[in-house]
Amino acid sequence: MRILGISAFGHDSAAAIVADGTLVAAVEEERFSGIKHDGAFPRRAAEWCMRHSGGIDAIAFYHRPLLHAGARLVHVARHLPRSIRFATDRGGDVGGWLRMIGLLHGGLARRLGLPPGIETRFVEHHHAHLWDALAYCSDPAPALLSIDGMGEWTTAWLGHLHQGRLRAIREIAFPHSLGVFWRALTQHLGFRPYSDEYKVMALAAYAELVDPAPLREAIRAEAGGGFSLDHRWFRHQYGDERGTSKRFDAYFGPPRDPRAPLEDRHFALAAAAQTRLEEIVLHIAKHLHRETGAKTLCLSGGVALNSQMNGALLRRGPFERIHVPPAPNDAGTAAGAALTLAAEKGSPRASTPPTPYLGPEAPTRLPIPAGASPPVDLVDPADTAAELLASGAIIGWAQGRMEFGPRALGNRSILADPRDPATRERINREIKGREWFRPLAPAILAERSHEFLELGGDSARMGFALPVRDAALQQLRAAVHRDGSARAQTVRALENPRFHRLIERFSRRTGVPAVLNTSLNVAGRPIARDGADMARTFEEGKLDALIVGHRLFLRARSRWNEILVDRGRRPATASRGSE
Repeated sequence: MRILGISAFGHDSAAAIVADGTLVAAVEEERFSGIKHDGAFPRRAAEWCMRHSGGIDAIAFYHRPLLHAGARLVHVARHLPRSIRFATDRGGDVGGWLRMIGLLHGGLARRLGLPPGIETRFVEHHHAHLWDALAYCSDPAPALLSIDGMGEWTTAWLGHLHQGRLRAIREIAFPHSLGVFWRALTQHLGFRPYSDEYKVMALAAYAELVDPAPLREAIRAEAGGGFSLDHRWFRHQYGDERGTSKRFDAYFGPPRDPRAPLEDRHFALAAAAQTRLEEIVLHIAKHLHRETGAKTLCLSGGVALNSQMNGALLRRGPFERIHVPPAPNDAGTAAGAALTLAAEKGSPRASTPPTPYLGPEAPTRLPIPAGASPPVDLVDPADTAAELLASGAIIGWAQGRMEFGPRALGNRSILADPRDPATRERINREIKGREWFRPLAPAILAERSHEFLELGGDSARMGFALPVRDAALQQLRAAVHRDGSARAQTVRALENPRFHRLIERFSRRTGVPAVLNTSLNVAGRPIARDGADMARTFEEGKLDALIVGHRLFLRARSRWNEILVDRGRRPATASRGSE
């Protein structure tokens, strides 16, 4: 049975296909629209998924819009007139809740141009998050934790898998929300909510003094693994555009204008918030472990994108293993919704985890980027890429199917030598056009990751910031955070043989079994999907080289042309402008 999963009308809309219980395709709508964090109905993503699968038998949607509708309306009535906007606010898209209601009674099938009689199921939001995480876990009875801004009304779901079913231990309800707290903080620090939350995590590393004490008053740990927000500090419960209160602003300073420079107090606030988030999630995890006795935790929801938090939970928490899916944000709920319906229909969990490479294939033809020499056909793209990297080039690398989720995992990446910190500065300033404090990630051969990372270093989906061993710091200088950790990807030959070969060939030349890895895009745009996106990234990002499949584009009149003379290649036949 082929089930189409859909997430829409919030942020990070996506579509996915589950065939006989196995996730086989998934892609975000932003990859087609070019609008980062696009929350529109994912028509193009769904059409691609259905073409890929050859049709579908059922549809699953990631949200039950009428679940807890009474609690939502009571909340609005209690806080009238200030909260009237909240009545129709879902994920920052005004009217999103009403749009979801409009999908009931055949509206979802109509949106997709499908027959009205096709089976359609609306599933609980946090269930969708957790079934997505469970796909990457082989433990038969793991503990389960999903934390985000808000599902239907729930903001955190604690439970476990029992005889193939999700069993709740506790649910935390709005307005007590770690995700909304982080969103309010993001906005207070002058960044875009629902988009720039990861920048707060990056800022936290640069604080000279961390004092989470005031936030311990604002966010309290409760008995039984719970937490609550003191709403004297926040205003999100009213649906206000500005999430922090006058009390918050009086203590931490006024909200930062996005155009204003960052000050020491901004770094200190980010660090205090990161510390308090980790304290609360560790509190939740300890209770969950006591209740379940599980050795494994499946962790999802938008808050699980915080790799520093995940790393702290792995280091200091009670669980031996933690599984975070490649798309713990709302994009992943498209896959999770389909997996939920598959489980309800009795499909067994797949015996092996799905690959994260679930999107469209790399293009076979693309426009010749402005500023590039005529393309070259490569005999061994991985070996050529390794030679370029060892010579100091920064390259775009597009191979096979696109990654699902917000992080490049070696199929749509910008790659560089990880040893020189100046490389990080060049990528942030000149290529990606983003803030100086943003970190980059190393991709490390899995079989050698224990030499570089503490805690074994198994992080195939780049979900954890792990401590880097002292002996390896010099080899990863461009990818190590200020606190000595790195959000690493561990690369296995079985899952991504070409990327593994590239790193192995780079290691032969340099002795470093790792490369610097960031997503193939420039600031403000999603990861490149098609040839036009890739050519634009080469042009705007001023990359030294771009390798797409077996095709190499080099910056014209650069020293890289001389380095690759007589490299077992032949010129491609192409006219200027396009292939």
